[in-house]
Amino acid sequence: MKKCIVVGEGNKFGPIPIKGDLKETLPLVSKLGYEYVELNLNFPFTLKTIELKDILLENNLKVSAITTGYPYFSEGISFTSQTQESRKKTVQIIKEYVDLANILETQVVIGSIRGNGNREHDYQNFIKCLKELLIKAEQKNVNILLEPINRYETKLINTVDEGLEIIKKVNSKKLKLLLDTFHMNIEEKSIYESIKKANELIYHFHVADSNRKPMGCGHLNFNAIFKTLTEISYTKAVSAELVPFSNQKETVDLITGFFKENYYINS
Repeated sequence: MKKCIVVGEGNKFGPIPIKGDLKETLPLVSKLGYEYVELNLNFPFTLKTIELKDILLENNLKVSAITTGYPYFSEGISFTSQTQESRKKTVQIIKEYVDLANILETQVVIGSIRGNGNREHDYQNFIKCLKELLIKAEQKNVNILLEPINRYETKLINTVDEGLEIIKKVNSKKLKLLLDTFHMNIEEKSIYESIKKANELIYHFHVADSNRKPMGCGHLNFNAIFKTLTEISYTKAVSAELVPFSNQKETVDLITGFFKENYYINS
């Protein structure tokens, strides 16, 4: 498994350990010993693609995934917006994330951008938007990562079972799962059994403790979680997406120390 940390540009989404100018934060991540970074980008993108690619290359960083929540948190648009115009706009924006992911050889996360729909037509609108996006993803050879999110943030796809149902329904080889320990702690009967059930469809993994703070600040048993991931031969990124303390350095030091000391991450 590969240690990874989420870096964002200071948008309204809270669970980002490192926020700021990418020209400053990405070199910092590299100096801390990370080879992988998950990007939470503003839209329109702050940096030109070639500029972002150069910064990553200069700092020996690979992008494990790109998250797409910015349009939802900044404009309130989503795959389940009430107007067709807003839904169409959302899909077009996320297609631009897919284009960027193709260039950076990474994946695109569908989390909050699905919206907070709770009616049958919201579900159907989500499916339509997702299918349209997947056509683009298949053309660009980019994985789309569907993240089950807890019921307090959305009514759409809260559990691993529901995520697997969507994958079966849309029938695209480019749709995979992103699992998150914070959400799983709320929604799953057993985090370990749910990991085993998702198995080879897990293509990215978020870690945060039970209170969404850095690992070790809550009650989750990460050794048992990582042991389970090892048992299903998961070797991809384990990415810290969590709510930082007011002191960013303290937050990052805790995350980095946790990864450094964990046998499963470094073996």
